[in-house]
Amino acid sequence: MSITIRRKRGDTFRPRFLRDGGLDGVSIAASLRFTGVEVPLQPAVLDPVEGLFELVSPGDTAAWPTGRAALDIKFSRAGQMARTETLFVQMLEAITP
Repeated sequence: MSITIRRKRGDTFRPRFLRDGGLDGVSIAASLRFTGVEVPLQPAVLDPVEGLFELVSPGDTAAWPTGRAALDIKFSRAGQMARTETLFVQMLEAITP
């Protein structure tokens, strides 16, 4: 099943996720890839016991290209790695300035 997150350029990018099993001792890494552009995302753990976290873009999204970008999330713990299925982000042009 493919998941697509829709956002508009210029809006804050902070999608929220929930990982089963919690986040105790887990490192998170992710980046968003448009064609020819990679945007590193910073994880922000909100509740490590419940596994709640956000992926935050520290910069302004106004200059991001419109179109579809790919994203997966890498979890690492004790030398083991696992990645989520690939998610997609559809960046749309903002209408209201």
